[in-house]
Amino acid sequence: QLALGLTIVKFIAQQKNKNNIFNFVKWFNLWGLVLAGCLALLSLALSPLIANFLNINSKISIYILPIFIFFFSIVYIHRSILQGMLKFENLALSYILEIILKIVLTSIFIVLGWAVFGAVIALIMAVFFVFLMTRISLAPLLKGHGTSPLEMAKTTRFDWKNSAEEAYSQLKEKVEK
Repeated sequence: QLALGLTIVKFIAQQKNKNNIFNFVKWFNLWGLVLAGCLALLSLALSPLIANFLNINSKISIYILPIFIFFFSIVYIHRSILQGMLKFENLALSYILEIILKIVLTSIFIVLGWAVFGAVIALIMAVFFVFLMTRISLAPLLKGHGTSPLEMAKTTRFDWKNSAEEAYSQLKEKVEK
């Protein structure tokens, strides 16, 4: 897992051209989706064995674990891409958000009496929210957005219009009708 993340970081960080970065991100997202799907299916197939080995009576907790594995695998790839793009604030925020959500949601669900099922649901919810956060972090931004308030104050509506047109033209080049 570590080797995959470092490989993604290396390939993204070496790219100077935005088109190349866009192509690598697209490629890693596609194959990350395939890898995540395979891991989720494998864990689903092994769920009965895992439930019996761990002696967990609530089998539903084990059967929904592949959802966690699917989203966590994609989040791992998104985080590697963010690191390669030097978006360290977004990367750190994703880790902090994941930790806080896991602790808070797990505590709430266990207090509600959901035990193992509640803990698994908390894991899935936390990773899903982090998936959304990392996915949004990889989306094109208008000039000045996602930076500092000082940078934002320096931009005009013309900068934003140019940013939107540039993102549209890049997307138009890459996507077939």
